[in-house]
Amino acid sequence: MNLKKIQKIKNEALKIIKPTQREIKEQKEIINLLKDAIEKIAVKEGYKFLFVEAEGSTGIKQTQLRGASDIDIFVALSPDDYKDILRLPKKEMKVKLHKEFEIIVKDWFKPAAISAGCADIKITYAEHPYLSAKIRSFDVDILAGFWLEPQELMKHGPITAVDRTPHHSRFVHKNLSKEQRDEVRLLKSFIKACYAYGDKCAIGRSGFTGFSIELLIFFYKTFENVLLNIKNLPQNPIDFFGRKIEKLRVHPRFGKDFLIIVDPTDPNRNAAASIDKRAYFYVTHMAQKFLMDPSKDYFIEKPIKPLSPKEKRKYENQLLIIEFENAENVHYAVFRDKLYKLASYLSRLLEREETGEERFGKTIYEVYFEDPIYALGFYLSKKKIEPYVLRRGPPGDMVEHVKKFLQKYPNAFEKNGFYWAKIRRKYTKAKDLVLNYLSGKNSLLDRVNLKDATILSVSESGTTAVGEKLVTIIVKMLLPIVYSELL
Repeated sequence: MNLKKIQKIKNEALKIIKPTQREIKEQKEIINLLKDAIEKIAVKEGYKFLFVEAEGSTGIKQTQLRGASDIDIFVALSPDDYKDILRLPKKEMKVKLHKEFEIIVKDWFKPAAISAGCADIKITYAEHPYLSAKIRSFDVDILAGFWLEPQELMKHGPITAVDRTPHHSRFVHKNLSKEQRDEVRLLKSFIKACYAYGDKCAIGRSGFTGFSIELLIFFYKTFENVLLNIKNLPQNPIDFFGRKIEKLRVHPRFGKDFLIIVDPTDPNRNAAASIDKRAYFYVTHMAQKFLMDPSKDYFIEKPIKPLSPKEKRKYENQLLIIEFENAENVHYAVFRDKLYKLASYLSRLLEREETGEERFGKTIYEVYFEDPIYALGFYLSKKKIEPYVLRRGPPGDMVEHVKKFLQKYPNAFEKNGFYWAKIRRKYTKAKDLVLNYLSGKNSLLDRVNLKDATILSVSESGTTAVGEKLVTIIVKMLLPIVYSELL
């Protein structure tokens, strides 16, 4: 590894990816505008809160990349003001909190967003309601959560999923130097260029989160150290509480997770739990390439280009792309997860006959979307399959079973001690199989609760830009790692 060359490339990359002072100034102006509006409405309407703070990379962390457009505003509530709700049984408490947060968003956050000059204001539903909007060129989320003291969070865990958020921000703010925040920017930019960042990543269901990247830099100190060590991460969990690997691997909450990076604010949470194996393997693959031949190009996210006609011909009869439209405006994560579930069902059917014989061999699948268009794609090991399949029956010495097998298959024959029947396949083309299972009364779409989804096409190479990009993702990103532990 040429450290001198890597340092030079890092410096060149930072000139491209680091936000300008003008950008940072504008982000702070918007944050202050929103905070003032939220606090004024709270005073006017009598809402209690502890503090209003900007979280995420553009907030107190300051690990954002150039062009960052997300602003997350966290409104901290005191658990003491909601004691009656928090004392209820867990299920009832969740229902009551959901209603309470819905009122907060409608009657507090929405008027504040309007007074701040936001547009496209809407209530978004995750674990509980929050407000999303746009102001100037920024996408804004305003959400409420509970402020829990660090020891209380460690001992009892959070009340809502966002209660850790301010603690994460404070950890990064306190523990990462100015230089290390630039290292975060480099790693984040590298992972984005691998299309393996966040829950809208191109490879895998979910990629590396901003916080997991910040923790990797905190632990390994520099960008290049992360790249050198990332290949060993599955065998070397990161724990900030000093527990041995053996203890982490039997932990009831995350012992079976592929990657473990323990949240320093909560010993019972794995900050890497959501990172898909595929995202990890592809980043590891690209890390090794960078270390062998470093270039600033590895930090620049490029558009995913469709394959050339020549490249497509190489994979003829091995790809199948199903394209959907999210016409019902289902939340992207929900729609995506349903497609992964559908992919799991279909891949089993594509790989083997219902009686167990091989069909199209090992099948790889992936989902890619640019809402409202979603694509589900398959790579089939076999380009072509015979119209008949040999079905193995009982051994020759099992007389009664042989008799029944011959009654069902009169043309069966004996070979190598077993009886065999030559059966005509129902499907010799993957497209026919998929179309059949996606239509009719027992459609797999019903099973995954996607019966109202609009199927745009089933083809070999995609008919939309999203479908064509998915072909590229499968061929150029998935196949290079297909022989790893991933599959």
